[in-house]
Amino acid sequence: MIHFLFGGIPLMIIGTVKSYEPTKGWGFINSPHDGEIFMHTKGIEKSSRHLIQAGTKVGFVIVPGVKGFQAAHVKVI
Repeated sequence: MIHFLFGGIPLMIIGTVKSYEPTKGWGFINSPHDGEIFMHTKGIEKSSRHLIQAGTKVGFVIVPGVKGFQAAHVKVI
């Protein structure tokens, strides 16, 4: 499920990090409308990587991934 604004621009979604394992490189974000979304380290903005932990409020977009949809452009807000 990819959300777009008018003109095909991806819609930034707000959610809360449910879990994140930096040593494994992945975790999950809870989104009020989309449920649990997979998050990979590569999808986290470099400036936010050291700040991500369970309970962190983040903004992100949803994109197609290898095993379904996942979060991208994840940043702490």
